[in-house]
Amino acid sequence: MPKLTKHFIDIEIEYPSKGYRIYRDDELPGFAVRVTKDLNPTFLKNASMESTAASPLESVVRLP
Repeated sequence: MPKLTKHFIDIEIEYPSKGYRIYRDDELPGFAVRVTKDLNPTFLKNASMESTAASPLESVVRLP
């Protein structure tokens, strides 16, 4: 997965036509962004200290 930079989120990210897609950061374990068809990314962090793909995520901030 990529490093979640402003450029990546604004330019390179692929927004799904339905549902959502989660991109996890390569360099910051436990950090991710969820994107939906409404084009408003939501930044997420792991709900626990153990950072794995199966760890639950919780919302940090949603961009307007």
